[in-house]
Amino acid sequence: MGSQINSVEVIVLSAAIGLVTSAITAFVTVRLQMYQERARWQKDFALKLAEFQSTSPGQAEKVAQQFAIGVLMIDEGESNIPRKREFIPFYGCLAVGTDPSNNIVIKENLCSSKHLLFFASHSDVYAVDLKSQNGTWVNGKRLTQPHRLAHGDEITLADRRSATKITFVAIDRGTERSIWGMRRRGL
Repeated sequence: MGSQINSVEVIVLSAAIGLVTSAITAFVTVRLQMYQERARWQKDFALKLAEFQSTSPGQAEKVAQQFAIGVLMIDEGESNIPRKREFIPFYGCLAVGTDPSNNIVIKENLCSSKHLLFFASHSDVYAVDLKSQNGTWVNGKRLTQPHRLAHGDEITLADRRSATKITFVAIDRGTERSIWGMRRRGL
């Protein structure tokens, strides 16, 4: 009788271990598939956005606005010129400099032709100085490595006394910091 109870216990224990193992395997498989699908979507989105930027700037701007995680408010220091807004979408990239091929063209002599790069990764936006001759500052500190931007960070190009200022505005679609909230506050 005692050996039968031990056999039943072994069978029940084996079944429980098999059930737990199957559940863990299913969970890991689904998570891996989700990760692969997200990576595929990110790549496809980045390629489509790059295609729009080179062939249809108007369409690229619409896509950037729709999928924006941040906005760059560009103030070139001239009171008669309104601030420009450049939207940064998920996995987007914006080049800044004096060269006309940049996404954001700056008309300041102290800036380099390829001065600065903004890129988005997931829900974060980074600023990277492209080894510009006169440097880039974030909130008054020289940018020496990629810097994750926070809402309200102020970027100055070429010289801390530069007239060109770029302010980063994070977009959280669930709060007042959304695009519509920015418009109400005049940003």
